[in-house]
Amino acid sequence: MKISNIQFIENQSIDQNLASEETKMTDEQQSSLQEQMVDIATNFSHQNSTQEEAIEQQEEENHQPSLQNSSINGQFSIVRRLGPGTDLHKQVYRVLSIRDSKEYVVKVYMQDEQGQYYLEVANNNLIDRNTTRQVLMLQSVALNEVEAPLLLEGVSYSHYSYFVMPYYRNGTLLDLIMNYNKKERTMPTELKNYLWLQCLLCVYDLLGRSGLSHLDLKPDNFIIDDDYRLRLIDFGHSTLFNQPTNAETGTPNFMAPEIYFRNQRRYIPEKADIFNLGVILHIIQFQKVPFGRALPNDQLYVYVGRNDFNGFFLAHNAVGYPLEGLKLIWQCLQVQAARRPTIHDLLVHPLARQTNPNFTHELMKQILLL
Repeated sequence: MKISNIQFIENQSIDQNLASEETKMTDEQQSSLQEQMVDIATNFSHQNSTQEEAIEQQEEENHQPSLQNSSINGQFSIVRRLGPGTDLHKQVYRVLSIRDSKEYVVKVYMQDEQGQYYLEVANNNLIDRNTTRQVLMLQSVALNEVEAPLLLEGVSYSHYSYFVMPYYRNGTLLDLIMNYNKKERTMPTELKNYLWLQCLLCVYDLLGRSGLSHLDLKPDNFIIDDDYRLRLIDFGHSTLFNQPTNAETGTPNFMAPEIYFRNQRRYIPEKADIFNLGVILHIIQFQKVPFGRALPNDQLYVYVGRNDFNGFFLAHNAVGYPLEGLKLIWQCLQVQAARRPTIHDLLVHPLARQTNPNFTHELMKQILLL
């Protein structure tokens, strides 16, 4: 479903500069940036591993080991499993195509997960194919279309479905934040603001182009693409942005409070996404989660329920952080969904509006932790 006449941003110049695409660089600027990127890679190669090596190391440490004698449908050799899972559910693999030797990501659904498979395929089909902000499936193969078994270290499984997505070597927003935390470094303000704006542009694109709310926004669902821009993945929870629902969606640490009480009252998906964005902004700013769950008995979210702004941010040792940024996080995390801002409000807020949307020499160094 496309929403062609939604006007999120009344100011036309903001709409052009932020919502559709980032400000366009001239050919001369693009050429200069490319030269700078080459210089960075050359100058720092003796001090740091390449980005590909860094991602490989991250996968070794945070993900599953390489799988021997493992393949999918006789078409893909499995390189390794991605994510924390170890059982036969929610399987995501980095794979190598036997046909063209290119790397992809394949998400596998076993027989008892077919409802989730068809839902994600259907949601992907609702997304505008011209988007540059979502990672869309390249191919889907239903259970009755599979021609060869799923082989996991020699063990064969016949009843499964899967879909194929592009593979991006730069990892996720979560990977980037974890890398900074591992090195006990604080992300520079320029990088924090750039990442926040990138998150907003992804959500705006999904809502504006396709009329959808994501409903599972979190740092590990934002991929850093080859141009160092963020893209959204995982649309299994997505739904029409303005259609009230009582569906159980999302990840517990990020779920809006109204989702926990969905059986008592339907909630608005768009407002749940805004709550998720508030959690993400807190994670970007502080490099840690704001609370366990958005429930009245949570020792940190209880401050939000009491409307205790000072207590909440004192608990997070927020001394020295810009007040406007703290207020924005607070507004997004409100218990009452109606009190949260809109995506329009977030885009015109100074934190986004005053951020350069273009990728720069310094940002590349910061993302590579150089």
